Amino acid sequence: MVSAMQPLGALVSVHPVANGRRWSAGLAVLLVVGTAVGLLALLIFNPGPGRGYGGLLAVMMIVLAVAVPAAWTQFAKAVRGGAAESFELYEGGVAHVARGVRRSWTWDQVFGVRAAEKGAGAVFGWDFGCAVSFRDGARVQFNGLTRGARTLAEAVVRHCPEAVGRTTEPEWLDDVLVWLLRLTPLFAIGFGAGLWWIASVFIADDARTDALSPGYAEGVQPLSDAAAGGLAALAIVCVVGCVLSVVAAVWWWIIEGGDG
Repeated sequence: MVSAMQPLGALVSVHPVANGRRWSAGLAVLLVVGTAVGLLALLIFNPGPGRGYGGLLAVMMIVLAVAVPAAWTQFAKAVRGGAAESFELYEGGVAHVARGVRRSWTWDQVFGVRAAEKGAGAVFGWDFGCAVSFRDGARVQFNGLTRGARTLAEAVVRHCPEAVGRTTEPEWLDDVLVWLLRLTPLFAIGFGAGLWWIASVFIADDARTDALSPGYAEGVQPLSDAAAGGLAALAIVCVVGCVLSVVAAVWWWIIEGGDG
């Protein structure tokens, strides 16, 4: 960061962050979470036969796996940034103010910068993102929720062209992570499909072995304790895998892309 002997020069512009929109977006997603939890509880305590029930159960779990990380991300960033978070652009560098703490750096302290147009999700600020890393190990990020985000990113790129695309991670590791993170939506779909299948197996087993069920089949043996336990363990793996995949996808889309 900048010391007292390294002034940043004249202030060019101030770029406040609309963290209020983060609270609003987080609350909206939280309503989705509450609705999904209510429907999930209804499905669990009022089970129905057939694959349709298992499909609804899986869909509700996937909705929760997507919505919970999204709400948490919005609330966490709103709290971390505070009500008066902003970026300050100076002739000689840039500063970040969050929760009353101000950090600043000169242009020669910029190590890497990445900016990207995303083209969607403007309500969350996901339409644009920029991440800037510094030689002291610090890192700041901002997105479309920051007023004049593109102007700020252009200034950093203009003063530090050699830092464009540079990262602190080894190049091969960065490439591997990029490909893995790009595949996380497919991982989430795969785990969700696995969960759907497991739920369908349990539902079909109950329908065949419950004498009160319309689908009751006399003489059919229910799942053994070992099989039921194995499927339950696999279901836990699918739930955890789905949640982690979605969290990773959210991190790649929001955080790595430059959320402020």
